[in-house]
Amino acid sequence: MSATSDSHGLRFKDKVAIVTGGCCGIGRGCVDVMAEQGGKIAVLDLNDKVGNTLSSVSTSGEIFYVHCDMTKEEEIKNAIKQVAEKYGQIDCLVNNVGTHPGSKTIDELTVEGFKDLLNLNLVSNFTASKYALPYLRKSKGNIVNITSISAHSGTGLASSYCATKGGCLSLTKALAIDEAKNGVRVNSVSPGCIDTPLFRSVEKAGGREIDEERLKYIGSLHTLNRIGQPREIGKACLFLAVDATFTTGEELMCTGGCELGSGVKYALPYLRKSKGNIVNITSTSAHSGTGLASSYCATKGGCLSLTKALAIDEAKNGVRVNSVSPGCIDTPLFRSVEKAGGREIDEERLKYLGSLHTLNRIGQPREIGKACLFLAVDATFTTGEELMCTGGCEVGYGVKQ
Repeated sequence: MSATSDSHGLRFKDKVAIVTGGCCGIGRGCVDVMAEQGGKIAVLDLNDKVGNTLSSVSTSGEIFYVHCDMTKEEEIKNAIKQVAEKYGQIDCLVNNVGTHPGSKTIDELTVEGFKDLLNLNLVSNFTASKYALPYLRKSKGNIVNITSISAHSGTGLASSYCATKGGCLSLTKALAIDEAKNGVRVNSVSPGCIDTPLFRSVEKAGGREIDEERLKYIGSLHTLNRIGQPREIGKACLFLAVDATFTTGEELMCTGGCELGSGVKYALPYLRKSKGNIVNITSTSAHSGTGLASSYCATKGGCLSLTKALAIDEAKNGVRVNSVSPGCIDTPLFRSVEKAGGREIDEERLKYLGSLHTLNRIGQPREIGKACLFLAVDATFTTGEELMCTGGCEVGYGVKQ
């Protein structure tokens, strides 16, 4: 039984999470998944019609609605205080609230509209994080920011939206560095196209009919040949909140592989029959490199490229292919490499190696195991991606040096 599950298998039992914009769409997917796992979930939203019904939802946990305008600092501050007073703790903040202005050129967008979008999509994340962090530091909790594939790949006719989501991604990395010393992890989830009311309203505003033909076309833009569902993002948030204990400052891609291919051989026949998946263990060295380890880095870089290529090839067969890139993990291999290099593995050495990671420690094998379990079971809208379990060792190099 996992150390993060109770005797009934509930992974979030007696934990308290705040989900902003949790009445519908991706936010609702996060609320439902975390509450089903025994959590006490506070929803900060303006949709009173839906919000006032949430407490009656049948679930293993509890859902508590707080009316809150996420563009107003005082309302956010008071709402978070209300949640903390009700439950006595806050373990996780999911910054999900956001909107999309629709497909428009920069000439059609207004400066005031951009400022409003920044307030809702980005400033709200900063504000909620600011006022939740005193409680998260006490519980050694974590923050999950919902960003977007648009944060780094960009999307046509959505310059203001992309800018706000890029800001969320950078905020994630910066806060991860600042809060590691307090035991708080900060990560993000970047969804691809998810079937939400917001997605449908943006399509409708653009004069596009949401019928089976349109959904099929949009799905074809993803390597998995479909669009995603809100609960799939909820599962990603649950993983980051509970099991990703050696992951901080990272972006978990739940994009259906839509950004892949823009420009194991013997197991695959069986995996195709079971609609299974492959998880390749690569290394942070696969993309950041490591001195005096050129051949090792080359092999791990090859594994990373193989992951992406196979993900494209096997999506049509229902097989997902992802990788986990560990940082420094306390294994017999790690210790033998250190010993071969004439380095004594004592507390001082471990402390030094830990200091090279944002989380200020090296990782344990079970933490990689939890990442593999997530990719095998719950990452149903993730393929061709690299899940970083590095303790944040590649985050903020300039700051640390």
